[in-house]
Amino acid sequence: MPTRFLSDTERHRLIGWPTTVPEAELAVYYLLDPADLDHIGQRRGDGNRLGFALQLCALRHLGFVPDDLRRAPPTVLASLASQLQAPVLTIADYADRARHAPTISRRSCRCLATARRVRPTSRP
Repeated sequence: MPTRFLSDTERHRLIGWPTTVPEAELAVYYLLDPADLDHIGQRRGDGNRLGFALQLCALRHLGFVPDDLRRAPPTVLASLASQLQAPVLTIADYADRARHAPTISRRSCRCLATARRVRPTSRP
């Protein structure tokens, strides 16, 4: 009989967003450079740009993209929205579309795979 060795809380912690992101990690993983901005700028609309940026940075930071982009830590969303000059709330539209249309997420993943996924920096 299969058993579970992780509680639901432990499992969620491993597959979801961290509750907070320290400033040092925010500066390393969520600061957009010109190459990032070039890839992000190819998207139309604030929500698409913010959603793509969030996926790109999550992949760089966590090594995967959590399912619900709306659950990203507020500091992460605020930082990316500020850099893109986009309203934070536009993430909701993008997240709804990504959740209900998996092809959008797959297309984003293909783009993310060709984008610079990891920067040559040391961990804080």
